[in-house]
Amino acid sequence: MNQTIKKNQLDEWRIKQIHYRNTEAMIETNWWMVLGALLFVGGAIASLCNNKSLILISLFGILLSLISLYLGYRKKIRGWEIITARCIDREWKQILGKPGLQGGVRMVWTFILLCEYNKEGQRYLVTPSYWSPTFFTEKGLKKFFNRAISSDGNCRLRVNPENPLQTELVVNGMLKKLMSHQD
Repeated sequence: MNQTIKKNQLDEWRIKQIHYRNTEAMIETNWWMVLGALLFVGGAIASLCNNKSLILISLFGILLSLISLYLGYRKKIRGWEIITARCIDREWKQILGKPGLQGGVRMVWTFILLCEYNKEGQRYLVTPSYWSPTFFTEKGLKKFFNRAISSDGNCRLRVNPENPLQTELVVNGMLKKLMSHQD
């Protein structure tokens, strides 16, 4: 099969992404995360070249990066509301994943949801984001759908009150509890 045709088929989705932000807008940089990454790389190089005890700089860099990611996310979603929405459509397919640690790529399953909710008398159609939209098996993806979407088609979304099109799918699990401190 022609690689170009295959790539085009992978890029085509029946459900079109509903964008919530200006694609030309600047993205805010998490400078603490950048500093943590630089400390990690610098500490690793310094420990390889000079002294093994300098690996602590790398460990501090990793810790700083993780903490800054967590705090940055908490700051971003502060004041967001959790609402019940209706999942009116879902689409999933197998695509080429990102290159792994050893350089290869593997096929993964990903999805897009189309949800609707009402807020202050206005109906919104959204395609919510989710922190990790890829799965190694279709069975794993369907298990995720069973946790995220109730049998009557409802799901929970975290909604940015300043931009009602910016939504995230809320799913029960350890990461959700860690990131949002919710039941």
